[in-house]
Amino acid sequence: MKSLQIILISFLLFSGCFSPLIAQQVYESKLAFGVRLGANFDNLFFHDFNIDYWVLRSTPDLFIAFKNHEFQIGPAHTHFIKNPGWFYKKKFNPNAMGFSFGYRYYPSEILKRLRMFAEIRASRFLVKSINSSQSVGNYAREKVAWSGYTSLGVDYRIYQGFHTFIGAGIGITSTFTDYYEKFYPHVMAGIDYRFSANRK
Repeated sequence: MKSLQIILISFLLFSGCFSPLIAQQVYESKLAFGVRLGANFDNLFFHDFNIDYWVLRSTPDLFIAFKNHEFQIGPAHTHFIKNPGWFYKKKFNPNAMGFSFGYRYYPSEILKRLRMFAEIRASRFLVKSINSSQSVGNYAREKVAWSGYTSLGVDYRIYQGFHTFIGAGIGITSTFTDYYEKFYPHVMAGIDYRFSANRK
């Protein structure tokens, strides 16, 4: 999959470009645990209908941080923005549920409390729809969709364990029945909190 390769290469380039800029270690050599709530604005493309859906995904996460690395996982709620209703005898449910997981790398601190990061993330969710047929009437269908992105962002420590962040990058979407390589812009923002004593 060429698009997946580009996503991975972009992430490696983003994080690699920052490595020479490391000013100091972001964390001590201790595990830190926390919760994160993020909002992601991106796209889902259905090739069989040649239509783009802009979606807003909410991702409440649990994460584990060690030194400059973070691993995160949690549920994902996807809301279809400006759902057009019925088209091609199909109507999508404006909400979809699934799960999301990702990895974040912090190469350096730019200023006190402010640091950059590179992130790669994937989400899997179930898209439900109502279909219309003259022979059987209306019937429900479900389709599994994947989305992935790589992005750059900045994280700001508000107070002790409280952080806020914003970021932007590129992403792809696909379903198992109509995979199509199409890139789209991605924007995210959110807040998080670290429980452990190591809360820089």
